[in-house]
Amino acid sequence: MMEPSSISALQAWALVPIKAPCLAKSRLSGLFSVEQRARLQWAMLQDVLDQLSRTKGLRGIAVVSPDLQIRRMAQARGMLAFGDDPKGGGLNGAVHFGSERLRNAGADLIAILPGDVPTLDFTDIDRAIDMAVAEDTTVVVPDRDLQGTNALVFWADRPPVFRFGKDSFYRHLEALAGRRVKPLTLASIARDIDCPADIDHLRSRWHEGLAPRTNNALTGFGLVPATDASEGRQ
Repeated sequence: MMEPSSISALQAWALVPIKAPCLAKSRLSGLFSVEQRARLQWAMLQDVLDQLSRTKGLRGIAVVSPDLQIRRMAQARGMLAFGDDPKGGGLNGAVHFGSERLRNAGADLIAILPGDVPTLDFTDIDRAIDMAVAEDTTVVVPDRDLQGTNALVFWADRPPVFRFGKDSFYRHLEALAGRRVKPLTLASIARDIDCPADIDHLRSRWHEGLAPRTNNALTGFGLVPATDASEGRQ
């Protein structure tokens, strides 16, 4: 276990990979136009960055994206911004590239999470960081179905082989076999917004005041809270 003085000096960074807006949320194409999906991506990212900015355990936040506007927005918020790996490699290549840049900049610990978890609670990020530090381990946070990986916290000098994609939760655990690794379920990180059912779930929680920027975007698309919609049909 690290001494308190070491924890306070820890250089922990969040890294958020974001794809090009024109490719955002293709599984929602039956609900929203390309332009609306790009606006939704932007709003969700802003909600995520708002929460990350409140996280006590982070020294800084970085975004990795091929999109110049997204990078400029992150920089305007005082964050680092990287373009995608020129060698390609999709999401895993982008995460590897961004992680290397952060390690070279002095990061000790890196927390990767997507930009489409708008109900994120910053205290959950602190919990994951605290576990990684206290137990000197890599922390893998699954999605609600225990299939995907919605957050990955690791020591910068001991990066895992990134396996984001189908069944990535188990693939990350498998890749880390023989090393210190802990799964950790965190409710606010578990539900990413990928399909129409996720939009319905978010609308059902509208009254909780979660994801304000995302809900404002959905309202702009003509959607209303699920409770209001049901009352209107009575």
